[in-house]
Amino acid sequence: MSPAVRCMIAMMGELKTSHELLNKLAHSVRQDGIIAGFYNPILGGFAGGEEGLAVLITAGIIALQMVYMSVTHSTCPTHPSLFNDTAPQILRAVSAATAAISRNSPIMTTIMTSPVGGPGKDTVLYKCIAMATTATVCGASQVFGTRSAVGVVPNHCTGLEARFNGEVGYTAAGMTRVEAEEIVQKAVAAYEPVMATKPVGQTFQEVYDPVTIKPKEEWLEVYDRVKEEAIGWGLPLN
Repeated sequence: MSPAVRCMIAMMGELKTSHELLNKLAHSVRQDGIIAGFYNPILGGFAGGEEGLAVLITAGIIALQMVYMSVTHSTCPTHPSLFNDTAPQILRAVSAATAAISRNSPIMTTIMTSPVGGPGKDTVLYKCIAMATTATVCGASQVFGTRSAVGVVPNHCTGLEARFNGEVGYTAAGMTRVEAEEIVQKAVAAYEPVMATKPVGQTFQEVYDPVTIKPKEEWLEVYDRVKEEAIGWGLPLN
């Protein structure tokens, strides 16, 4: 038997599909594919504010299951002007939607950390703390990312922030929402004032050694500083 093929299928905004996507679905099913669906609604659009966005995220995840028969269900709601998912309004919407799905269904949800911050900047790490903690304590099955600089600036993504995102998600498992809320609020306070400036940071070549593929000392120092700060907030990172 050939190994299973992982097939990514997106739902169009808002809550729409197309013949093209359904053809892709049929092809994936015929391949015995493992279907990973994703749906990224927009804050302030069809859903309105953060309350409506929470409803739309929840509805979209259910629709992915019903229409695409997804095994995993990923979402990365988008801010209309900042184009990220770590704005406070989106964090609140994600927390409510993820908790609703987790409490009332066996659906596996995946939450993407998609900040405007990038490598070499402490802001990208604070955003990992905010989203990975929020998603984990509210019942997400997996945290994705980090999609640094919202994934639109070439060469602005490194393994160190992805590692940190995973470390935060792993460590936050088992925390209460009250404990997590205090940590998330401190992380948001650290990056919200500069979020609109879009601090995309430095290129991979500037913060990593391209030969050894290891982070340079300056980037490691930022990582260590933010990690120690988060430990002081109560996030028990090893």
